[in-house]
Amino acid sequence: MTVTLIVPGRAVGKGRPRSTKSGRMYTPAGTVKAEGDVRAAWYAAGQPRIDGRPPLQVLIISAHRRPENHWRVNGSLSAAGERSQMPVRRPDIDNQIKLVLDSLNGAAYEDDVQVVSIKAVKRWAAPMEAEHVRVEVSEFRMAA
Repeated sequence: MTVTLIVPGRAVGKGRPRSTKSGRMYTPAGTVKAEGDVRAAWYAAGQPRIDGRPPLQVLIISAHRRPENHWRVNGSLSAAGERSQMPVRRPDIDNQIKLVLDSLNGAAYEDDVQVVSIKAVKRWAAPMEAEHVRVEVSEFRMAA
């Protein structure tokens, strides 16, 4: 079984825990919202779940909109766009991975300790493609 989710909007990385002056720890609001967006995509997909505790593999592909300076007036890529093969910018890919895994913990799978293989890619969105994050979670199968 494969759990496939499309999370609309800009990719977000998990923020570091913060503390108040009194020492109380809290999760930043942006992280809470982003985790809610991933969970909402899971609900929209019908709340699919991989039962048991099998080893899992995860694929995360985030599509980022190109900056305006990557385009010429006629719609073709500018020199800056041609030089920029992939989006080398925030959010850091490791923080994206952590946000997605934590968001689906206890929902799409029992515990993120089950994840034994991860592939994550940041790419430019196609000209008319909206920014989004695609997540696929499936049982791990050793390649023959």
